[in-house]
Amino acid sequence: MMKKARELTSRARSSVKDGKHEEAMEIYAQLVDLFDRLEDPAAKARTHSNCGLLLARQEAYEDALTHFREALNIFNELEKPLHTAEQWGNIGSVYRDMEKCDLALDSYNHALPLFQKMKKEEGVADQYTNIAYIHVIEKRLYEALDWYRKALPLYEKSGADKKVRITRLNIEKLQGDDQTDEGS
Repeated sequence: MMKKARELTSRARSSVKDGKHEEAMEIYAQLVDLFDRLEDPAAKARTHSNCGLLLARQEAYEDALTHFREALNIFNELEKPLHTAEQWGNIGSVYRDMEKCDLALDSYNHALPLFQKMKKEEGVADQYTNIAYIHVIEKRLYEALDWYRKALPLYEKSGADKKVRITRLNIEKLQGDDQTDEGS
């Protein structure tokens, strides 16, 4: 059965890559069932997370949330704090995309202490920037700037060069918006 799981996983990845999302979801459903029979909850949770990611990209937000919550519950039961934190972040990002900012912030604030406890600096910085972005959406630019400034040194320390560049650009833009607001 493990050979079948590897084959299905490979087919699902190919389907996603080829843009065959319905086919990928059908394969993921088979994988969830297979991992149930194999009694492999971690693999089942990863599959639910993959479903959530695919559905979120398709803007099927409620379905994405269902899969992320299922993954969250399994990872939580398995006492996998890193994966639990990642699912909280995924849930927050879906709520952000649904423009439910309060629920997004709540989810990010569930992820943040888990990343902090594990000393996962890039994960902490990701949550800081997620929180900053919610403040941008809600036009609280000073708060957003503070969160981006907290994220920047953590990204620098963790060597996340692309995220450093993006965060610096966000800070510069907000500082520019700040100066524009003061001048009017």
